[in-house]
Amino acid sequence: MRMMTSIGIQTSALRRVLREARCWIPNSLATSLLKKAISWEDAADFLKELKRLHARFRHPNVCDGCDEGDGLMKHEEVEVNTLVGDWRIIAKIARGFFGFVYKATNINSSVKATLKKAMKLEKAEGLLKEADIMKRLDHKNIVKLINVQEYQQCNQVVLIMEYMTGDPLSHRLAFQKNFSPNLALGIMKQMASAFAYMHSKNIVHRDIKLGNMLCNDQLEVKIIDLGLAFVSTQSKQLYDLRGTQGYMAPEIFFHNSYTGPPADVWSLGILFTQLLIGLEFDGLQIIKMSDDCTAYKVVYNPPPSASESLASLLTAMLHEKPVERLTRGGGLIPFSNCSI
Repeated sequence: MRMMTSIGIQTSALRRVLREARCWIPNSLATSLLKKAISWEDAADFLKELKRLHARFRHPNVCDGCDEGDGLMKHEEVEVNTLVGDWRIIAKIARGFFGFVYKATNINSSVKATLKKAMKLEKAEGLLKEADIMKRLDHKNIVKLINVQEYQQCNQVVLIMEYMTGDPLSHRLAFQKNFSPNLALGIMKQMASAFAYMHSKNIVHRDIKLGNMLCNDQLEVKIIDLGLAFVSTQSKQLYDLRGTQGYMAPEIFFHNSYTGPPADVWSLGILFTQLLIGLEFDGLQIIKMSDDCTAYKVVYNPPPSASESLASLLTAMLHEKPVERLTRGGGLIPFSNCSI
């Protein structure tokens, strides 16, 4: 009886720890951990595993949608009407991984542009890397870099990019719930073309999500944030944890290394499914873990509104084996010929 009482108290404590942990690990993983924890007589192994997961899921390069404190925002923001070189700040648009994003007008030509300024001095190097990636790309569905301004006296960097009207795809999808198959396919073809082009240049994005895609009223789409993009190849092994949880490929969570293009294709498959279903869908829902959390399988059912050819492509993009995502169905290229 004493042993059962001890285990009962221990299980209760573990449940409480897991409830607190759900804010930084997926619910499905928390549930699997709890099932395993109930059978443990010693909480030490469980807490050790939880500590390992905490370090991984709260890695500083994993974007979970949380903003930093208001003090940082106020301290680092540029006020409206401030001059940055020849550019006057009109409005703040958003914030990216490395910096704040503004709408600006050139005081000499009245041309509009988008400016990205490092939010911290230590983020300036990241902006320079993003600029280097952008210089390698020239595609109608990828935002273009106009210029880079470096201010040596304060170690500050400002990227000047083309300005495009519109809203992030995440905002549009929140407003209209989902897209019709016809409209969704038009968006998919643009994005598939852009990412196939990036991969042909040996560049992987590593943070594909609705919020990083801008869409105007004509449903023209541009990739607007390349802050985590990286020069890589299909075979090069990557080891750092990058991306946004609901879009990250399962091998990033479960293995010590992964390859960039297949991980990008997975993220794009999640995004394309969201266009047809809505924001309630994310990649964590289709990753089913074993009770001991050491293995997983992908269970994906294409949206009912998808045509047979589109459903086949989406299923290939979300294959649990990374190599199959680029070989089954030919990766991203077939979208140009896909129909509703």
